[in-house]
Amino acid sequence: MKLHYQESGEGIPLIIIHGLFGSADNWRSMAKYFSRFYRVISVDLRNHGRSPHSDEQNFTVMAEDIHELCEYLRLEQVNILGHSLGGKVAMKFAAMYPVMVSKLVIVDIAPRQYFSAHTPLMD
Repeated sequence: MKLHYQESGEGIPLIIIHGLFGSADNWRSMAKYFSRFYRVISVDLRNHGRSPHSDEQNFTVMAEDIHELCEYLRLEQVNILGHSLGGKVAMKFAAMYPVMVSKLVIVDIAPRQYFSAHTPLMD
């Protein structure tokens, strides 16, 4: 899936992945700051922001979406910052494509299963 993304800065790529119900816009001020040091690519995950919507949504397909974006942008190695849901996607991406990940920063989530209080809302 071709994700919507915003890009700023130059240098080593830093992909920023937002949290549940968020979008790349949530990280705009931090992206602006980081763009002084990195080529920042802020993405809207599938079913979020301005990216396409799909009935299929799981960590594997969302990590594959990030990989497709990396291929489209010809990025061989990236730093990734993932927040909450984006952190889970970033961890899955790193597990699936470890050679591509130089640095991984996970914000506000741990690599364990969470019981979702949001399930009724999403249903």
